Amino acid sequence: MSLFDYYQPEPGLRCPACGCPLEGECQGKDGSRAMFVWRQGTPAPVEQRADDDIRWSEKELSRFRLPPTFEIYTRCCGQFAVEAECKTVDGTWSETALVTAATARQRKEERASDFKARLRWLAGAKTGGSK
Repeated sequence: MSLFDYYQPEPGLRCPACGCPLEGECQGKDGSRAMFVWRQGTPAPVEQRADDDIRWSEKELSRFRLPPTFEIYTRCCGQFAVEAECKTVDGTWSETALVTAATARQRKEERASDFKARLRWLAGAKTGGSK
C-alpha cells in the first residue's frame, strides 16, 4: 500500500510560526499507511484514497483504529513542517497538540544547528491545539 494516511484535526489548527489557519489535511506515518482518511472524533477511517481494486469497503474500514499516540504533520510557511502530537481514547482520536518551542525534541537525525533553527521558527508561535 502507501506510505502515509491523511488526518483531519477537529477543530482545525493554526500554524505555530505565522498563526494562519492550516489549510488542507495533515499526513502521518504512525497509522495504517493505507491512504486512510482519519477525522478527529471518529473512531474509524472516514474513507480510503486508493484505487478501486485495492480499496476496502466501508464495513472493512470500520475495524481499523489508530494507535494510542501518533504524530501528524503538514506545511505552511517556512522550511519546517508543522507537527502535532495526537492521542486516542478508547480507540478514537481525541487530542491534538501542536509541537511548540517548549515541547519540541531534537530528532536523532537532526543536526544541532537545524534543531536550533527549528526552535527559533517555533518561538514566533501563536500556538493552539485542539482537545
